[in-house]
Parts: sequence; C-alpha cells; structure tokens
Amino acid sequence: MPKDRRHFSDEGFLANLDQPPFTDLIVGALLGFFVLHPTAMVLVGQDVSLQTIVASIGTSLSAYFAFIGMMTGFAGGMLRYQLKKQNRKLAKANEKLSAAVTERESLLRIISHDITNAMVSASAALTIVERRAHTTQMSCRNSADFVEIASEAQETLANAQQLLDFTKRMLAIQSGKMVMQLERLDLRPIVTSAAALYKEKAEAKRLEMDVHLPDADVFCAVEPVVLRNTVFGNLISNAVKFSLPGRTVRIELTRRNGRAYFSVTNIGPCIPDNLADRIFSPEACTTRPGTCGEQGTGFGLPLVAQFAEMMQGTVWVESVCEEGAPDLENGDVCRTTFTVDLPTA
Repeated sequence: MPKDRRHFSDEGFLANLDQPPFTDLIVGALLGFFVLHPTAMVLVGQDVSLQTIVASIGTSLSAYFAFIGMMTGFAGGMLRYQLKKQNRKLAKANEKLSAAVTERESLLRIISHDITNAMVSASAALTIVERRAHTTQMSCRNSADFVEIASEAQETLANAQQLLDFTKRMLAIQSGKMVMQLERLDLRPIVTSAAALYKEKAEAKRLEMDVHLPDADVFCAVEPVVLRNTVFGNLISNAVKFSLPGRTVRIELTRRNGRAYFSVTNIGPCIPDNLADRIFSPEACTTRPGTCGEQGTGFGLPLVAQFAEMMQGTVWVESVCEEGAPDLENGDVCRTTFTVDLPTA
C-alpha cells in the first residue's frame, strides 16, 4: 500500500490498546488509593504524608477510594475494548477498500498501457500503408503487401478491442456479477501471437526475435487475452525496450515437471540492485528509459506479476553480466531473463 494512505490498523496505535484487562483494575486501584484518597484527606483537613498514607492501608476509607479507582479503571478498560474492536472493524473495511482501489488501478493500467501499445502498433502499420501508397505503383505484388499490412493492422485493432472487453469482464468479476473463466489452451500459438505484436518494434531496433517452441502441445488453464497481451506481451515489449540494437531477443517455451515455462531473454543494461527486489511492485518507482530512449510507465511488470498469480503462476527475473561485452556508460551489459511459470492442465 502506498505510504500516503492512512491505515486504521497502524501497529503503533493499536499496540496502545492491547494491554491485559487486569491492568486497568490495578492501575485504577492505585490511582484511587494514591491520588483520590490523599485528595480527600486534604479536603477534610487531615495531614497528608507518605507515612499517614501508608498507615491508612486497610482502613475503610482507603478501601473505598481504591474501589472507586478500580471501577473507574474497569469502565476505562471496557471503553478501550470497544475502541479496539471498532478499530479492527475499520481496519478490515480499509483493507477491502484498499484492495478494491488497487484492482481498479490495475484495470486502468491495462487500458492506459496495453491498449496503448496495441493502438500504436496498428497506427504504425497503417502509416506504412499510407507511405507505400504514395510512393509505389499498385502492382500485384505491392497490392499483396498492402493487404498483408492492412490485415496485421486489423488484427492489432481487434486485439485492442479484446483488451477492452477483458477489462469490462474484470470489472464485472470484481463486482460479483461474473466469475473469471480460465480456458484449457495450447500456449504455443499464444506465444507466437504475442511475439508478432512487437515485430515492428524489434525491426526498428535491428533486433532478431528468436522464438523456440516445443513440438508437443503445452496446455494450461489461462485467460488467453490477458496472457497474450498483459503477461507475454509485456515481457516481450520490455525485452525489446532494454535490448541493445542489433542483438537477439530469445523467446522460449518449455515444459517440465508439470509446469510450463515462458522466458524472454535480452542483452542490455543490468537491472540495478535497488530495483531488482521491487521491480514487480505496483507501489515502487521502477521506470527507466530504454536503450534508445524509449519511455515507460512502470505499470507493465507489476501487471505481469498480478495476472500470472491469478492463473496460479509466478514470475521472476535473473540478470547476469555478459562476459566479453563492452561496458555501457551507465553500467555493465547483462543477459536478463524474465520467466513465467504456469501449471499445465
């Protein structure tokens, strides 16, 4: 939870309310005997000293004021108990509210991050069509090229529409109107489709996308739209962003011990130590520019972790220095691999 959000279950606050109940009685009795009792003695004109107070132990007057103190302490203890009970209720309500706010923020990130990527890819494809239409003659071969590019643009826009539909379904799931359904699907075509989404970006940086898929089917229970765009797509986009131009982005899907492993490896700047441990946190500021100055939002990797978990998966990163590679101005060159594992179905 962000630091600027107040939380009713603050340890320092509730800790002051957790003393044992008998403490109220003891403290009340002591206050009654050492405060109320001497005060009453002063009011009636008696001499008050430590000796006279100690001598009065066991008298009916001292017992009376000690009893009053105990009852006052008991009333205070009951009030404290009710206050602690109410604060715990508020803490639970606040946790539910915070969770709901976090989920809503995640959905907004899907809209602002992943759909933006899809729209940009479609726009780039349509721009190529427009430029070629002005500089080439419409031969049969060129016509086929335009049809292919237009088809890719339409597919990308359809993908954006799927993301919008998925976002609406997630809102319905959170409100209890719908249950999220996972489908038993082969991951291989999903990986291929996710890699195709970033083909243009990779070519712009002279990157080779090396995709390795197993010969046999790899079936998992997944939500295909979010897996392709939010999980696989974000990892591939991140690898392209932080790859040095002219290098290779390796995308691999394997299966072993009842788990499917999807990994993306790139050669580029090392991940700083102060970011490695919190790179999947939605609260941490982890945004860095890419190797060609590409800007990001920091939303992508936290979304990967969140949705991988929803499909019973996990995600982690390993970054190892690349031997023989020249150092960058701002650090070493590393071979960085992001891996997502999912249970096979």
